Amino acid sequence: MRPRPDAARVQLVADLDPPNPVDGQRFVLKVSLDNGGDIDFAIASVEESIPSGDLPFAPVTSLKAPSRIAVGETLPVYDYVGVLGHRSNFQKTIRVTDSPRGDSWSRSFYIRPCGK
Repeated sequence: MRPRPDAARVQLVADLDPPNPVDGQRFVLKVSLDNGGDIDFAIASVEESIPSGDLPFAPVTSLKAPSRIAVGETLPVYDYVGVLGHRSNFQKTIRVTDSPRGDSWSRSFYIRPCGK
């Protein structure tokens, strides 16, 4: 099956607060799916990478899939609160798959403490 013809206009948009966290500072990462496409988007699954385990991804349980996103709308799909510590960086990939086609979008994040 061919990918959605409007796939480039569907995006995972991130917001990091604060934008430049320093060592020991709390940060919040929020990821939303922005449907700039031509048709409604039905979420089949939202997954996050996991550092260890049998599978590289695990379901994000905070979102009740399937969720439908109308054209021009944005829906939050992932929310994380953490603290950057000495020599501890945050690495995560978020993957969203649509239904019924099975197309997927992913975005990876690597957050490390900024200098004070």
